[in-house]
Amino acid sequence: MESKILSSEEVKFCLKLLSLFILEGRPANEMVTAGQVDIFGAIVLRKSNRIHIMTSTQYGKSLIVALACLVLSCIEGELVSIPAPTEEKAKIIMRYYLQHLGDHPLFYSQLERGDKVDKLIMETSRDRLVLRNRGGVFILSVHASDSQKGFEAAMGEGSRIVIQDESALIPDPIEATVFRMIAGKRDAVYVKIGNPFYRNHFYRSSKDPRYLQIFIDYKQGIREGRYDIDFIEEARTKPNFDILFGCQFPSDDAITNDGYIKLLTDTELKNCQVEHAQHAGFTVLGVDPAAGGDKSTIVLKSANNQEVLFDQKVPDVMNLVGITADLYRTHNAAMILVDKTGIGQGVYDRLKEMGFETRGINFGEKAGDDSAFYNLKAELYWKQRKWLLSGGRLVKNKGWDEFENIRYKNKEGRVLIQPKEELFKQGIASPNCVDAAVLTQAVTDNAIRSARRVRQHGMIWHDRVLEIWRG
Repeated sequence: MESKILSSEEVKFCLKLLSLFILEGRPANEMVTAGQVDIFGAIVLRKSNRIHIMTSTQYGKSLIVALACLVLSCIEGELVSIPAPTEEKAKIIMRYYLQHLGDHPLFYSQLERGDKVDKLIMETSRDRLVLRNRGGVFILSVHASDSQKGFEAAMGEGSRIVIQDESALIPDPIEATVFRMIAGKRDAVYVKIGNPFYRNHFYRSSKDPRYLQIFIDYKQGIREGRYDIDFIEEARTKPNFDILFGCQFPSDDAITNDGYIKLLTDTELKNCQVEHAQHAGFTVLGVDPAAGGDKSTIVLKSANNQEVLFDQKVPDVMNLVGITADLYRTHNAAMILVDKTGIGQGVYDRLKEMGFETRGINFGEKAGDDSAFYNLKAELYWKQRKWLLSGGRLVKNKGWDEFENIRYKNKEGRVLIQPKEELFKQGIASPNCVDAAVLTQAVTDNAIRSARRVRQHGMIWHDRVLEIWRG
């Protein structure tokens, strides 16, 4: 097994230690890959006092780190601290630690009287374990979303070996406090593990010559059999592929000080605009109602184009019902998608009452894939981005300049679109045209075909309803 950082003798020694563990019913030394041995060896052998580990997601780094912690604590009597940005993430390594504590007498023989392996495995709330040899492990949630709690959590603990999990998700000020945990500890080891979500302290450590660098991207994962090519090709279509699998930090000009990244770069936005509409296939309308001094907007989407049809203030938001109905008929649309939050509820209800094929969208609802997206808004915005980068086009309109203010960030590994409240504080108006365009992404092609058949049988009814409604 070829290693990037270990000698052949060190590899043999690490494999002998790994043979003490059981993975999927087999000795772990028969299951691990070269990169995992590098991670294990770097920590157990303390190849450096500063270690930076960046791997593609689901590579198995948390499991390997847990096995290394078992060796350090049970055999060497070290107390290992594992700070992480949230309680949920902090418990990942601890769960693996407890699951494999019973793999060999060298480990479970160090349990204090009264501690039983079976009972420990069931304890999902356990955050600390001290052994007979005074070694052990404790996890620490530094509450990355709450700076004050983060400082308080990190200030009170100390350890000679600190392994910082999901390091990039811990803000710089809290990381500085975590670093103080090794203050005054002789031969202290400080390890950072994670994915390159932000160009913060984790980025700087990746360039710091004091850190031993372990870099494992999806290409190495494929070579080692951790991923197959079909899986990686599917993963390319998901958010954050470059970050999660390519192990690439966002470019410096694409990220703001508060961690937000542009949904579309200036070049991408420019390249996806065309002078004239060439609509093909079924069409739908996206309607973003507004009141007061704001504009209400209607966007038409076909298979290949999006076009702003209406972007004006209306004296009464219910006037938007008639405008939408006329455009529905003129452009032979199959469906109307309305932002039904707030004042949009009335517009949605009236169109529905009049028999139009209408769907109400609430951006704040749960995403279909809530493991990747913070809410439905983030999921639909990401579909809009993917559609444009896959060949969808915007018919030129000043309203598309709103895309320049649309940013997202990774909040605990999920995509979050910058809230309007934050935009308002910066003096940025609501992105009505973009919202209306994004609404059109909330329907599948099959649903459009079905709506189209319904529409073909309902136009006479719609004409009569409109006539009555207008008096």
